Amino acid sequence: MSSIPEFIRTEQNGIEYFTIVATGECAVSERGLALMSGVDRQTMRRWFSDLAHTGVPKWLEPLRTMPLDLAHEIQKNGKDIKPIPAKTAFKFVFLVAQNLKKIQAFNTIELIGEIGLTSYIQGVTGWLPIALQSSPESRTALDRILDDAKPYKVFFEPLLYEKAVKLMGVKFYWHYCYDFLTMTERCKLNQVRQKTPQGRIDYIHQHISPATIPKLERYLDRLAVLVKQAKNAQHFRTMYQKQFYDNQQMEIDFDAD
Repeated sequence: MSSIPEFIRTEQNGIEYFTIVATGECAVSERGLALMSGVDRQTMRRWFSDLAHTGVPKWLEPLRTMPLDLAHEIQKNGKDIKPIPAKTAFKFVFLVAQNLKKIQAFNTIELIGEIGLTSYIQGVTGWLPIALQSSPESRTALDRILDDAKPYKVFFEPLLYEKAVKLMGVKFYWHYCYDFLTMTERCKLNQVRQKTPQGRIDYIHQHISPATIPKLERYLDRLAVLVKQAKNAQHFRTMYQKQFYDNQQMEIDFDAD
């Protein structure tokens, strides 16, 4: 029997919200997204079921490379459900507001905009609540991120990386390779990684402590096998779920050692 990761569920104004406890990954129910966007549920479901279909509005094309379901299973009343990942849901609401001018979509963007900008600025500046700054866990996490970049190392062969990006989009590294990073670690990375007008000049793994690299290598080797075997994006997500969550084989344990 597969293991279902624990999640937190809450409902407000008919909209269900979900957060995976282990990873912080968030999602919203299909019905909830319909309410947030002002698009009726049947139409939205038809659009999401086949984004490449000729009947789907052209302005929804940005969603084609985004994840349409979580990497984790969620059950409600004994049945599997597929809430929409938060990033995809927000992009959908934004596109609806931009193209259909739905008042519900504008209201949603206004509601979460201030919170989102506040969180973004806190992340960029590396701010943490005092309780987190003083906790042993946070100090340990910060120690895992190096101030100075180590030499670059190739983890994925170029053709394999190209396939991964083609399957899952340009955010493949963040969504899968480095999904284990905590918010504390992400905040420090924003501070220590050098940035130019053209973008970052160093890579995430160059700031990860040497003690952690062997674990990262083992994990990425297994991830590479899945990329090689994947026939399409959904096939990859299914294999990823089975490999790292259903069988409880996730090896990126930063609290060890």
